[in-house]
Amino acid sequence: MKPFKFVHTADLHLGSPFIGIGQKINEDISKTLRNATFDAFEKIVNITIEEKANFLLIAGDIYDSDKPNLKAQLFFHEQLLRLANADIDSFIVHGNHDPLDSKFINGLEQSDHIHEFGREVELQQSSDQNGDPIANIYGISHPTKGVRENLAKKFNRSDNPGECFAIGLLHCNLGTNTGHDNYAPCNIGDLKNANMDYWALGHIHKSEILNSQSPLVIYPGTPQALHSKEQGSHGCYVVNVDLEGRPSPSFVATDVVRWEKISVSIDQLGSEGEVISALETACEDLRANGDDRNVIGEITLEGRGYVHKFVADFNKRSELKDSLNETEGSKSPFVWITSIDIQTGLPWDIDTLRSREDFVGDLLSIVDSPNTLASLRSEIQPVLDKWGKYDIKQPTDDELKKWLTQARDLLLTYLEDNVEENTDAY
Repeated sequence: MKPFKFVHTADLHLGSPFIGIGQKINEDISKTLRNATFDAFEKIVNITIEEKANFLLIAGDIYDSDKPNLKAQLFFHEQLLRLANADIDSFIVHGNHDPLDSKFINGLEQSDHIHEFGREVELQQSSDQNGDPIANIYGISHPTKGVRENLAKKFNRSDNPGECFAIGLLHCNLGTNTGHDNYAPCNIGDLKNANMDYWALGHIHKSEILNSQSPLVIYPGTPQALHSKEQGSHGCYVVNVDLEGRPSPSFVATDVVRWEKISVSIDQLGSEGEVISALETACEDLRANGDDRNVIGEITLEGRGYVHKFVADFNKRSELKDSLNETEGSKSPFVWITSIDIQTGLPWDIDTLRSREDFVGDLLSIVDSPNTLASLRSEIQPVLDKWGKYDIKQPTDDELKKWLTQARDLLLTYLEDNVEENTDAY
């Protein structure tokens, strides 16, 4: 077998907007965000060309909608032609966001290097510059939205396993991943039964190697994160296949903007000015940790101190956020703060307060009672049932405990005069 190289990407979501950024955004930063998904894919194409890869695999969800905008479609096609002009093949399947019945534009320039898979599993072949076959690529696209069929069971390697490296290209939910919709569900056994050497998957937005032995099974993740749940680096995989047909994947970051979170303790902060300085330092830490990329950041203030009364004021936190962001438009890379949340409280000794035989002690006993957790869950259940069509997830016990703790500290702040009657509480 001849050695060769390919690049694996998925979930481009070209033109998809960033979620949770806010309205007061600087125009230069806004432009960077608007172009981020396009720039990330252009990076992938550049990598494919620079690495002299034989082909590029795209495992679905090129667009974010079954009615993709014209700019996204023209840009995608332009990038594929760049590959074609470099004698590099591209192999494409469509996923749940951009199924085959989407409203795509017709009449774009065609190339023998561009291969798009249809409604049934097809076999396409990639050859080297001498015309010798190096890989068989089997793929299938989602014909419509909401495919619940196990498409992996349609795959079957038809050639002799030793003749040509075999790749399965599929947009699917492997192992009922609860973080994503269960489209084209399958399990690792289904993939192994197809007798492929490599599975190029799409759908899950976090990069992950699910099986490191034969077959190698990889989700590359989305090349550009679009909301706060997609933290850390995002990119694609460059895969080298050696003379023995053994694939070696290397992750390459392609994101233009990175989502990060950071926590700041108020324990040692004694004034409003120190809070502001700590937030400014947090922004610089986010910038330093961003791997020379732009950062969308979330800050959580935690701990206990007297500055809690300052940071607990929502309007004050909003003003602090706006002040931090005002200075970022001229910086490169920038840090844009979407939220400053609090998990803080005044420096009370909760155990001492709980032992008091007064209203404060009774309040804390109620908050700490296991019955309160169950009662809170029963109170919110009708709301969840009413809005169930929006697939609102049940809060975990840890999330409910966090809410109760926040409510407790808010009440204690309102009851500050009563709490301070006992100076031993500090």
